[in-house]
Amino acid sequence: MQIVDDSLNAFHYVDDALSALSKDRNDAVAVFRYSEESSATIGATAVDGVGGDKLLEAFADTWHAAAVIGRRNRMFGGTVGWELTERGGTFTVLYRRADVVYLAAAPSLTTLDEILSGMPAP
Repeated sequence: MQIVDDSLNAFHYVDDALSALSKDRNDAVAVFRYSEESSATIGATAVDGVGGDKLLEAFADTWHAAAVIGRRNRMFGGTVGWELTERGGTFTVLYRRADVVYLAAAPSLTTLDEILSGMPAP
């Protein structure tokens, strides 16, 4: 598990979303987990003073932005989220539950759907 705060000295993609909101890591709680076995990532982020809709938009616009070659709305659990397709074949789904943005990323849509089935419902 990786908690993205000031103890992490390296860049993390959550930094782009925070910057778009004029926020920094001290304003956020961001937790991510990467699986080497499945090359998948899950994460959750909340930012003080930022509503879920605005946070979701910032993530959809900035997450791995240079690598994203496709963006589309995707229904998940009765709510509209985003599916990003990256150069190199990674698929990412972003959705919100209240003011928390959840993220799941995997190298195939099948693996991504399996991961999403265990994620918190919107």
